[in-house]
Amino acid sequence: MDTQKEDDLEREKEDGEPEREFELEAAMYSSSNSLLLGSDGSALGQHGGPPRSGVFRHSNPRMGETLLRFLLCAIRGPAQSAKDFSGIWPIFDAAQSRDFHNIMQGLTNELETQGALPRSNSQVSSLATCAPSSDNRAAEMALAGLHEFFNTGDANVIEGYASPVLRACQEILEDERTSLTLLRSLLNLLTVLSVKFTRCFQSHFADIVDLLLGWALVPDLSDTDRCIITDTFLQFQKLWVGNLQFSLNLLTKFLGDMEVLAQDATPGTLQQLRRLLALVSCFVTVLQATATGVLEMNLLEHIIEPLQEMLQRLLTCLLMVTKKFGNTKWLKESSRCLIMFADILKERFANFYPAAMDILFRCLEAKNGVVVGASALSSKQIQAVLKTNLLLMSAQRLALPASAVQNILKMDSSFAYLRLHPNHLVTGVAAATYLFLLKHASNEVVLQAINSLMAELQILKDLLSKTHSAGIHDPEEPDNRNHNQAAADSLGRVLSEVEVVALTRFDLMVLANSFSDTGKALSDSIHMVHYRFERAKELSKFIIEKLNPFKNPFIWYLELQYTLIQSLHRICIVIVFGKHTIGERLPETNVLFSGSNGKSHTLAETSKETSMAVSKNLNVYGVYIAKALHISASLSVKLEALDWVSSLCRGMMTIINDETFQFYCYQGCDDFRACWHTCLSKNILFPVLCAASDRDLKVRFWVASVLQLLLQAKLIYPVYFEAVANVALEKLGDPDSSLQSAFRKVLSLVVPAALYLGGCIEKDDNYAYKHIISYVKGGSRKYSHWKQVFTIKHLSQSSRSQQLVYILNYISQRSQVVPSGWFQRLVLSYHGNLKSWLPKPHKDPLNSEAGSLWLDLNVDCETLERVFSTNNLAAAWWSIHEAARHCITVRLRTHLGGPTQTFAALERMLLDVAQLLQVDSGQRESSSGASSLGVHLLPMRLLLEFVESLKKQIYNAYEGSAVLPAAPNQSALFFRANKKVCEEWFARICEALMNASLAIQCNAGTFHHTATRLQDLRNAAASTLRDMARSQTVDNSQSLRVKLLNDVLRILRHASLALSRLHESDAIVGLQIWATSTFGALPLDDSSLGLKSMGAFGLFGWMTGLIYQARGQYENATAHFTHMLQSEEALSFMGADGVQFVIARIIESYVALTDWDSLDHWLQELQLLRAKHAGKSYAGALTTAGNEMNAIHALARFDGGDVQGAWGYLDLTPQSSSELTVDPRQALRRSEQMLLQAMLRTDSQEKEIKLETEKAKAMLEEALLVSSIDGLPEAAAYATQFHCIYAFERGRRLRFGHDESGDFASVLSSLQHAVQVPMNPLQQDCLLWLKLLRVYHVVLPESKSTLQLCQQVIRLARKQTNFQLAHRLCQELLSGISKRHKDDFSEWLVASLQYESILLLFAEGKCEEAIVELWSLVCSYIPFSTLSVSASDNMLKAKACVKLSFWLKEKYSDIHWPNLLPKMSLDNPKFKANDSATNLDEGASSRETGWMSASSCNLIVEEVVGASIKAATLLCPNMSKAWLSYASWCYHQARASLSGDCAALRSCNLSPILIQEVSSDGTGLLEEEVMQVRAIIMRAFLKNEKANLGSEEILPWPDTEVYMNSENINFVELLVQRTVYLMQSAAGAAGVENSDGESACSLLVAQLQREVLNIKHNIDPSLMTSLMNELIDIWWTLRKRRVSLFGHAAHGFLQYLSLSNRTHLEQGPWKSYNLDVLKHGREDCTLRATLYILNILLNYGVELGETLEHGLMTVPPVPWQEIIPQLFARLSSHPEQQVRKQLEGLLITLAKLSPWAIVYPTLVDISAYDGEPSEELQCILDCLVKVHPKLVQDVQLMILELGNITVLWEEQWLSTLQDLHAGRIYCQCSSMLDLP
Repeated sequence: MDTQKEDDLEREKEDGEPEREFELEAAMYSSSNSLLLGSDGSALGQHGGPPRSGVFRHSNPRMGETLLRFLLCAIRGPAQSAKDFSGIWPIFDAAQSRDFHNIMQGLTNELETQGALPRSNSQVSSLATCAPSSDNRAAEMALAGLHEFFNTGDANVIEGYASPVLRACQEILEDERTSLTLLRSLLNLLTVLSVKFTRCFQSHFADIVDLLLGWALVPDLSDTDRCIITDTFLQFQKLWVGNLQFSLNLLTKFLGDMEVLAQDATPGTLQQLRRLLALVSCFVTVLQATATGVLEMNLLEHIIEPLQEMLQRLLTCLLMVTKKFGNTKWLKESSRCLIMFADILKERFANFYPAAMDILFRCLEAKNGVVVGASALSSKQIQAVLKTNLLLMSAQRLALPASAVQNILKMDSSFAYLRLHPNHLVTGVAAATYLFLLKHASNEVVLQAINSLMAELQILKDLLSKTHSAGIHDPEEPDNRNHNQAAADSLGRVLSEVEVVALTRFDLMVLANSFSDTGKALSDSIHMVHYRFERAKELSKFIIEKLNPFKNPFIWYLELQYTLIQSLHRICIVIVFGKHTIGERLPETNVLFSGSNGKSHTLAETSKETSMAVSKNLNVYGVYIAKALHISASLSVKLEALDWVSSLCRGMMTIINDETFQFYCYQGCDDFRACWHTCLSKNILFPVLCAASDRDLKVRFWVASVLQLLLQAKLIYPVYFEAVANVALEKLGDPDSSLQSAFRKVLSLVVPAALYLGGCIEKDDNYAYKHIISYVKGGSRKYSHWKQVFTIKHLSQSSRSQQLVYILNYISQRSQVVPSGWFQRLVLSYHGNLKSWLPKPHKDPLNSEAGSLWLDLNVDCETLERVFSTNNLAAAWWSIHEAARHCITVRLRTHLGGPTQTFAALERMLLDVAQLLQVDSGQRESSSGASSLGVHLLPMRLLLEFVESLKKQIYNAYEGSAVLPAAPNQSALFFRANKKVCEEWFARICEALMNASLAIQCNAGTFHHTATRLQDLRNAAASTLRDMARSQTVDNSQSLRVKLLNDVLRILRHASLALSRLHESDAIVGLQIWATSTFGALPLDDSSLGLKSMGAFGLFGWMTGLIYQARGQYENATAHFTHMLQSEEALSFMGADGVQFVIARIIESYVALTDWDSLDHWLQELQLLRAKHAGKSYAGALTTAGNEMNAIHALARFDGGDVQGAWGYLDLTPQSSSELTVDPRQALRRSEQMLLQAMLRTDSQEKEIKLETEKAKAMLEEALLVSSIDGLPEAAAYATQFHCIYAFERGRRLRFGHDESGDFASVLSSLQHAVQVPMNPLQQDCLLWLKLLRVYHVVLPESKSTLQLCQQVIRLARKQTNFQLAHRLCQELLSGISKRHKDDFSEWLVASLQYESILLLFAEGKCEEAIVELWSLVCSYIPFSTLSVSASDNMLKAKACVKLSFWLKEKYSDIHWPNLLPKMSLDNPKFKANDSATNLDEGASSRETGWMSASSCNLIVEEVVGASIKAATLLCPNMSKAWLSYASWCYHQARASLSGDCAALRSCNLSPILIQEVSSDGTGLLEEEVMQVRAIIMRAFLKNEKANLGSEEILPWPDTEVYMNSENINFVELLVQRTVYLMQSAAGAAGVENSDGESACSLLVAQLQREVLNIKHNIDPSLMTSLMNELIDIWWTLRKRRVSLFGHAAHGFLQYLSLSNRTHLEQGPWKSYNLDVLKHGREDCTLRATLYILNILLNYGVELGETLEHGLMTVPPVPWQEIIPQLFARLSSHPEQQVRKQLEGLLITLAKLSPWAIVYPTLVDISAYDGEPSEELQCILDCLVKVHPKLVQDVQLMILELGNITVLWEEQWLSTLQDLHAGRIYCQCSSMLDLP
């Protein structure tokens, strides 16, 4: 077996031997090797086998020997080969060559014997005798073969062959016959050898480099070939570093050669230039290779000095070369050289940069404003120059010199003119250079760049101003024209206006873009961001002061104006949000750089300062945003301004969402958001809202987007929500449907918040909306809505008949004959005539003055044109009124016929309205929408307005009007002749108008027409009653009375229901009283007894239920209506229609309350009631027929969680419930049903949900559009339904994670903003809020917004006495809180719900239980004198304390206080442990007997009240209401204490919290003080009786070591008792104002002196004075204690004034909005507080001087303006100088704030003095003269003139004569006395 294997192996070896031989021969005679040996290239491919010796025409022994040795070394290995060729290799002579061939022959034979080579070795022999070839291609191929060999071979194996090959390469380089092609191949081989065999290459490096440089410096060598050679140098990187000195010497040699060529005095030749270019190229390459290697080895310091020396020489050389040869051809290489040195030297290059810059820009020299060198350079070359300069500056980093920047940016520099280059690529690189400098890390560089640009902009502005203003100078701007005059004149001669504009725009754009990414780089340090922030402020100040975009000259250049606004936009973002950027980089130590005051602050400490700074900046920029949004601004400016506002919103949202920034800086962002509210609402919101009516569609779209962002960012102050809603409501009439949809969304977002804060009633004092209108008109004109304007104004040009045809066809529902867009066409037909929209003069002289009254309604024609073009509703409204005026002009002759036919056609139209709606609602099952029948709601509404306008115009035609212009003479005569016919026709159609208003749900119109109808019925009733008194036919009169009564009841039901839906409860009350007095006698006499049993209003008692509904008191309404249904008399009088009306109202009330259990119970009672009254005339009406009960039951089942039950009832609803309808009420109900179906769907039914929500929105669009005509209250229900739909859609997206854009947050934003404060309970409808709650419970049941809204609805239900609803919602809220994880918000909500439950108990009349519960809530923190103010529910606790004090102070009559107070004390056992609680002990003992005295009750109540109020001030120091209550309590306690009232507290029995206010030892002298009095008196007596002490009996003085006689002891004791009594009595004396001007101190001194003199009449006067002074000092201490409560009261009043008069920024967004701003009567409270403070100041100003002085400094001066007369009345008359000085200080403060308020009384008082005025008045006058001297002069002149016109000339003459006469008589008397 083994033998077999060996045979097989041997056979395989023999078979493989020929193959290996062939492979070896093929390798030896490969094409590469053969070519290397000199074979004929053409013969290589002619032989099938290996080539033979015949292919070599010439021998190449040396190459053959090298190749043979290489092959044998590869076969035998390096070690063995070294031995074989020892001593004979390398071959230097012929002997060694022979030895080599002999050894080769022997080795070949040996290898053949071993089988390593084939037997025939003729091939090898022939290689040794091969011949060289003259063919370069063969040599190239040989070199390629060596390149492949060395590149792929093992370096360790083939290293020995590198040196011979290098020598061969040197020989080739030395051979002049070597071609460039062969040279390229050789360079590739050298590259491989240098990289792979560096050690071997090292010895040949210098020689090879010299040879290569010789090739590279060949003058005729092409640039491409030279680049190939120089690129090879780069591959020698390690070799250059290894031969560093050689490299430096070589560079120096290059530089020397260049200097020689540059310094050659002969003119430069092309040959010299080529030589220079070659030298520079080699220089740069060698420098690059050397520097790269040195940098990698970190040896740069070794070559820095030589390189710097070289650079200095190089710059000189380059400059000379540039001057000699020009820069165009020299540009590329010099740029490379400079860039290389800059990259190497980095910051060290800064010293050489000016020279380098001079070289670069020498080719761009400018002459007369034209870049001369640029014409010789291409755009690409100029770009290269600019890019080179940019690279040079970038390499220098922070070392870039600012002086170089100044040279670059000089306005007359060649670089600066490149900004005007026609190639945008050049200007782009120039802009990049500017931006590099403006964003540089060096602050000096940036400042220099900014200063240069600002100076240039100032010059450019002067040039533009000179062009347009012709020397006119803005007086508000500083005059610096002389400073820039020379520069401006020089530039003005070379720059055209277009170029000046281009340069200005360029500078502004680079300045603006320099801040585009400020602070975004993470590498930016805090200080860098701070520097940029400060620079942005400086630049902003410069633009605002010097480059105002809305002043000359920029108002003439719209492009520059846009650029300026864009610049301000970007700078504003940096300034406003700069602190946020700094906050992001703030380390955990929270230390910030030095602030404005030079001290180091943390961000948390700078919150208020930052907010004030933001407020200031927003105020400044808001002015420019407002101007940019003005009507006259260009489109681009408006869009940029809106983008500016959007950026502010997005930045604010980023800040608010930044938790780190909230924690470190704004602590919840209250101050920050408050300043945004104030500034944005004041300066920006109104212009944005006005821009909603801009003519350009893009602007209006932007406005819609901006409003959504403002709402999402919560930056609209709540008081302006209604204004935003009104604007969005008006924009529903926009011609563009997509814009309608956008504003419909805005409306749905803001309406809930607007209703939350404002209620559902139209307010006449809508200040915010009026401000918008006035802003549109310039801010100085009277407020007027476009409906008012279009109703009154008319064109002087009469309308055409065809236009009237269009209008009448449209309102008659004949839309198929009306062309589309006829509104706008009609308006455009009058375009250009709107300026002739002036009143026609009245022809009637009697009305000539009255006719001018309507001119107060100012209107701007341009504004009206804009309204026309952007509001279809406004255009339609104007068209209707214009048509009515045209009908008067043509005297009712229309295409419908004459006057009679026109009246008849209009009547038919009115009658068709109700019928069309019935058809639309009842026959819709087979229809697909409202458009199928051509029925639309808007024409119906316009029809009513047309008829009403026609009625007014007809009345004006025959009677005249004070506001409407007079009709033409012919028309006036016609209508006066047909006055009776017109009146009869309008009386006839009154019923039709009412029915049409009812059908389209126009509540205001319904009431208007019902009121007219009731007036007619009143006349008819009076006539009927008179006829009955005279008539003998009883039956006929009774039937008339019944018919009339039914009509009255029907009309009253319509009128009352309309008023109820308008929430006009007071109007219903008045209507009920009027109806009772007017129609109370209509019922038959035999029914009077039944009417009396129905109440005071008898037949009209059902209107009381509507009063309840109008007030939102649905539970009272249901109770009232249900009670009426239980009365058989009421059912009889109401009749079937009345019963149906009451049943419908009951169902409405239960649905509004969502009280489904009560509804089911009532429905069962209704069935029993129907059975009870079966057979009676009204029995059939006792049913719910006509009410969509299936939809109601479905909603009830949904609220109960029964999904299947809800679907079951929905299936019973008519099929038409899912179809579109024009009936507004039906549309709302169907939309609600569609939304209900969508909420019932499962999450998998996405398609059905989307279809139903879209249909729900489509159903409301037309109804919402029409309701917008009548204002927000009418549109509230539809807009709220839209909000519900949007909330459901976005909530589902959020739930499934598809709300990437934050749509749901935008839906909730405004409502989240509003629910932070209590809901305004006035004119609210809980139905809307319960609908919202239902949707929120579905989409986000546990969110804060849902829970807070539920809490506020509970409060609303309590306010509206819907107590069952409140209790039910409380349970739902508790359930929602229990499902939520516990956090601070949940705890606060639980406490809030507990407090709300207590208020609910009190509202239900359970006063005692509520007080006890509230006491148990607050008693846990009242006993403590110090309270923590860090709890989140402190505000709630403070409110509870204030509420408890209010309840206790009211002393409700139904509360039995002796029984209640013991219950309160039992709730807190710790109070009983107080031993001093005598009142409580008495109460505790009294509980056993069931009696407590009234005085004890009062004292306990007073102490609880005081403790509660004091606790409120400690819990919430910012709650002004608590401070007002505290001050009032302290004041009344102080008065009671001084007067000795028993109701005054003498001690604290409940809690130590009142220790400061109430002290048991405050009413008398302390024991220590009594001892001091005794000692003082004793010392005085001892001094006085010192001489008599030794002669009388001496007794010891008690408690002293002093001895006195017994008589003096008795006297002193008596005197001490009297003194103590007098001092305590005087301490409780009234104030100065109540004591006839005498101070208590002076009275006390007089009394004490009398007492002392009574005892010791011979006391020394000096001793008496000393005694009095010491006693008065003690008395003053007692006096201050006795009046200290007045001090606490004053402190409380001052705190109230300080808090209630703070700005919104100081208060925060919500802290005061709820407690103070929305409270009625705050002005009265402020006036009361100031009067109390004045009273305390006048009475106790001396005793409380320090308290009052400090407190008065903290109060804003505004409240004192209300009591200026009282201040002046006491200024000079008060006896105490200290008080007078404080009054003087207040008046001086007012003089600085509002001098016009005090200048007149000051001057009048001074003029009333005969002599010198008081010192205080003189100080005030001096202050006024100093601050406002002109004002003082004007008022003095006015007073003088008033005096002149007050006294007649006759009176002056009489007074003069009397004076003269008296003087004459006096002289005569004197002369008589002088006679002897």
